[in-house]
Amino acid sequence: MGDFKNYCYAALLAAPWIGVQTIWATEFGILEGILKAYGLPQSLASLTWIFGPLTGFFVAPVVGASSDSCQSRFGRRRPFIITGLLLTILFSLTFAFSDSIGPTQPIKLAIAFVSFIMLDITINIMQTPLRALGSDLAPHGFQVAVQLFAAFFQGIGGCIGFLIMKNFSHAHPQELPAVFLIVMAINLFLISFVCLVVKEKQYIKRGPKPGAFSSMSNAFKGILNMDKKLAIVCAAEFFSWAALFAWWPSAESWWSENLYGGCIYDEARPSLCPIGSPGYLANDNGATAYGNSGIYANLVQAVFSVTLSSTLYFGILKKVNIPYFLCLAIGGAILIYSKIGAQSEQTGYIVTILMAIPVSALNSFPFALVGKYNEDKPANETGLQMGILNIFICMLQILTTFAVSYLTSAYGQMGIPWTLFGAGICFGIAAFFALIVVDADKDIPDIDFDYSLKYSK
Repeated sequence: MGDFKNYCYAALLAAPWIGVQTIWATEFGILEGILKAYGLPQSLASLTWIFGPLTGFFVAPVVGASSDSCQSRFGRRRPFIITGLLLTILFSLTFAFSDSIGPTQPIKLAIAFVSFIMLDITINIMQTPLRALGSDLAPHGFQVAVQLFAAFFQGIGGCIGFLIMKNFSHAHPQELPAVFLIVMAINLFLISFVCLVVKEKQYIKRGPKPGAFSSMSNAFKGILNMDKKLAIVCAAEFFSWAALFAWWPSAESWWSENLYGGCIYDEARPSLCPIGSPGYLANDNGATAYGNSGIYANLVQAVFSVTLSSTLYFGILKKVNIPYFLCLAIGGAILIYSKIGAQSEQTGYIVTILMAIPVSALNSFPFALVGKYNEDKPANETGLQMGILNIFICMLQILTTFAVSYLTSAYGQMGIPWTLFGAGICFGIAAFFALIVVDADKDIPDIDFDYSLKYSK
C-alpha cells in the first residue's frame, strides 16, 4: 500500500508538465504564422525560435541556483514556480491581445515579438524549479518514476496542444485570445493545485544570504566544478539534444519536400512554386501528414513513459543505464534509417512515431539521475544541476540551428536526409555515455514517506 501511495504522489508532482508542454506545443504551432501575419519576413520569422535556447541558457541555471538557496517560508521552489506562472500568464495575454493593443502593424509586431521573448524567459523560470520540486519531494526510490511521469504528462500536453491548434487556423491574430485563455487556464489549475497540495518546509541556511550576482556566479561555476557523474550525464545530454535539434527543425521539411516531393512558395520567385501547383499542394499534404504523425508520437511518448514507470512499480526496472542506452540507440538507428531507407510516407510515420522513445528518455532519465545524486546530500544543489543540464541543452540548440541552416542552404532538399543521418550519429555517441552513467540508486527499505521537503529549521 505504501508503494502505491508513493507512486501516486510521484504522479501528482509531475502533473504540471501537462500545462507546460501545452504552452510549448501551442507556441511552436502559432508563432511563425502570427509574426508573418504582422509583417515579419519569412527569413526572419523562421529564426525567432532561437530566442528560446538563448534565454534558457542564462535563465535556467540562475533560477535553479537561486531556488537552491531560497529561504522563503513557502519553501524553496514554490515561490519561483508561482512567480513564473503569473508572469507567463501576463505575457501570454499580452501576446494574445497584441492585435487589439497595437494601433498599427509595426506596433502589433513589436508587442508580439517582445511578449514572445518574455514568454520564453518566464517559462524557463517555471521549468527548472518544477523539475527540482519533483526531485526534492520524491519518495526514496521514486526519482526515476517522478521524471518518467513528467515525460508521460509532456506527451499528454503535446496532444492537448495539437488538438487545440487543430481547431484554429494558426495564422489569424484574432483567434489568439481564445487559444491562450484555454492554455493558461490549464496551467493555472494544475500548477496552483499541486503547489497548494504539496508541502515544503522552510530551508534555513547558516551565514549571510546570497545575493543575485552570487547566484549567477554559482550557476556558471557549477559547470567547472561538476563531478564526474554529472559530467557524464551532461555529455549524454550534449549529443542527444544535438540530435533532437537537428531533427525537430528539419522534420516538417523532410516530410513535405523529401517524402512528398513538394516545393515551397517564395514571394521573391513565385514562378518556381506557384500557388495551387502540384508541388505546392504536395508540400501542404506533407505538412498535414507530419502534423498527424505528431499526435501519434505524443501518444506513444505518453504510453511508453507510463509503461517504464510501471516497470519501476513492479520492481522490473532497477537501474536506468540499460533503458537509457537502448532508448538513445533506437533514436540513432531510426534517424540513420531516415536517410538510407525508402523515402516514403511509411518511413515518415515509422521515424516520427518512434522518435517518441528517445524523447521520453531525455525528458526523464537525466533529471532522475540528478535527483538521485542529490537525494541524501545535506547541501542540496538540485536546482543548480538541473539548470546546468539546461545549459548543455540550449548550447546545442543554438549551434545546431546554424549547422542545419548551412546544410539546407548549401544543399537544399538533399541536405535534409544528411542532417538526419548526422543526428543519428550524435544519438549513437550519446548512447555510449548513457551506458556508462553512474546510477546512484541504493537498496532502501520500503517506508511511509512524510511528503515534505527534506530540509527544515
